[in-house]
Amino acid sequence: MPTTIRLLGTIRFERDDGVLVDAEAVPTVRALDLLRLLAEAGETWRRADHYVALLWPAAGTDQHGRASLRTAIAQLRRTLGPDVVRRSGDRIGLGDVWTDVAERRRLAARVEDARGARDDRTLLSLVQESEESCGGDLVVSGSSCDAVYALRDDLQALRHQMLLDAAAAAASLRWMRASLELARLADSVRSTEATARALMVAWAGLGETPRAIDTFERLRIRLDDTYAVQPSPATRALYLQVVTAGDRWEPGPPECHLDKATELANAVRLLQRGPHPGGVVWLHGEPGSGRGMVALQARRMVEELPFPRRTTFELLPEVVALDDDESARIREEARDRRCVLVVPIRSSVRPAPSRREALVHVGRLSRSEFDGLVSQLLQDRPTPDLAARLWSTSDGLAGQACRTVDHLVRQDALAWTPAGMDLVSREPVCPTRRGLQIHPVAKLKALLAPLLVDLSAWVSSSESALVSVFAV
Repeated sequence: MPTTIRLLGTIRFERDDGVLVDAEAVPTVRALDLLRLLAEAGETWRRADHYVALLWPAAGTDQHGRASLRTAIAQLRRTLGPDVVRRSGDRIGLGDVWTDVAERRRLAARVEDARGARDDRTLLSLVQESEESCGGDLVVSGSSCDAVYALRDDLQALRHQMLLDAAAAAASLRWMRASLELARLADSVRSTEATARALMVAWAGLGETPRAIDTFERLRIRLDDTYAVQPSPATRALYLQVVTAGDRWEPGPPECHLDKATELANAVRLLQRGPHPGGVVWLHGEPGSGRGMVALQARRMVEELPFPRRTTFELLPEVVALDDDESARIREEARDRRCVLVVPIRSSVRPAPSRREALVHVGRLSRSEFDGLVSQLLQDRPTPDLAARLWSTSDGLAGQACRTVDHLVRQDALAWTPAGMDLVSREPVCPTRRGLQIHPVAKLKALLAPLLVDLSAWVSSSESALVSVFAV
């Protein structure tokens, strides 16, 4: 078991024998500074003169500086173990140790790779792992070394960028509450224009347009008061987008069946090649399976191609009963128009042997895929009870799940709880459920009831007055 050295957030040590060591056990600040710089170097061993120049620049002689370095190394070895700091000739480095500084840099490199691959889920998982294992900034209290403060700023900027990447990934997945929390955390690390944009995206995605506008206005005032400048064009463009869209602003449609969308996009590309481009893609699946969502995702994939390789892509209405005459008509239309027609159908069909056709089947989602889609639609994690009810209601069909969640959102039937999003009431989850019908006569009586009561009271009082008069 290697020695564990934590320098981010709170200084903590655990020796290779499992003994916990307090930060106060290191007797001098210079020894701690040396440990911070060695952790930054990682597996790179540097010359002793390098650390002497950084930590003891005012040493009277070279021998004085080297003696101070030997003293600091002895203090670290006595506190954390004899093999923590090693020497090889004139070079110094760490031994078999784990440091949160090196761990943050390792995870940051993986986050960069995930961002390049547009793997939002992996990116979010990596940032969460980073925050759990090495959250916080480098502790520099008492230090007077400029290199240590520069290291703190560098690690802080690295963490800030990772949190911004995670906020953008969460927004892309439509997990807007998670995006808001990540943007807030990034803003607490460093308040910049980038964090303001992340906050605006999250607030707008949650339907809180006034808060998104307020974020922009506070940024504009701060920049004007401090630097006498206006927000950057990117920030102003996002502000105009939010204001123009209002409460309808959304970061993008939910995604599901990515494998089927990729299969459909590849089929469209293949059918458009050759001297006689065009063909038919039969998009098979039952109603509510999410065929329309798959087609939209495939269209975006095709449109990302360079202009010379783009193809004509048209989605036709669903064909309920596909017979030979209708299929022949569709094939002829695709051939005459030299385009690819995507036709949703309910009953499976065998593609023609001409190879100008393809069949893509869209079925039910797996439970894990379904839970991911529901989290996108709710912009938060559902409670296990709500997830189970949605699963049973939609039978794992992506399109049906979208309609069910949209119905619940429009009816204000959902509320946030500590366990996740849940139903306000325990009524059956059904998007086609009709409300309670009230007979028109009963509704009229209910509306006129207060007026009839007042009229009856007035008549009773008038009768009493008339009886009194006649009695006199």
